[in-house]
Amino acid sequence: MDLPGNLEPEAFSPDGGFVYVLDHLPPAAPDRYRVRQLEVATGRLLPLNTRLKTPVPAGAEEEMRGEGRQAVYDAGRQLLFTLYTHQPDHVHTRDLIHGARADAPHVHAFVHTLDLTVGWAYCVDLPAPFGEKSPTGHAIALAPDAGALAVVDATTGTLATIDPGSLEVTATTRFATPPPSDAPAALAYGRPSELAVARDAKVVVLDPGTGAPVATWTAPAPVRGMSIVDGTAFLGGDGAVTTHHLATGAQLTRIEIPSLTRLIHVLPPR
Repeated sequence: MDLPGNLEPEAFSPDGGFVYVLDHLPPAAPDRYRVRQLEVATGRLLPLNTRLKTPVPAGAEEEMRGEGRQAVYDAGRQLLFTLYTHQPDHVHTRDLIHGARADAPHVHAFVHTLDLTVGWAYCVDLPAPFGEKSPTGHAIALAPDAGALAVVDATTGTLATIDPGSLEVTATTRFATPPPSDAPAALAYGRPSELAVARDAKVVVLDPGTGAPVATWTAPAPVRGMSIVDGTAFLGGDGAVTTHHLATGAQLTRIEIPSLTRLIHVLPPR
């Protein structure tokens, strides 16, 4: 398809009839972007829908100016959750339609929720201090049973838990922060009872219910992505993936991958 504008594909609808794209504005020198639906059969670019399944009115499409950090997919609900940080002068679609909320906080970060079946979007505001410090310190993870969504700001040691059903922040907790670093943070769930955050070479294991740290250990190299399977932490590192006992950090194996840049996800054995 040869389409007008500056478009970047983001995700397919489950039936393949639509591609959700980032529409960068203005095309030649973009400073913001919006999410739109590309109808594959016709090549038409359409606005998203509201949660009431009606098209977003003209002039009320959300335009984002921040940085999309990471995304996780809830296959059961067919929702794509994307963490955004640093949103200067950003106004959500719901506020463009209904007017600004009197109690609306000055939000520096939120989770953009995109329904890939119906095509609606909704933003879950994150409380301070999310988004106030380095974007690289932020990460997002979905529990394996999709019962909870977690967002971490490793710079300030803050964990937020979101109910992916109601799209509400249900808890915010603090923990001892890893050492200051510009390295990207990593956040991973194992079983619903296993949650860990890593930054640089420091790994902090957290209680998902309370956010309290239950163990802290040091990886053999700066962590470039993390995944947890049945009590074992898989860490992307310097030319290798190492596995560790989650509770103690004891190294179990080392898998050489010389060209590795980042570990995204480890599939458990069937």
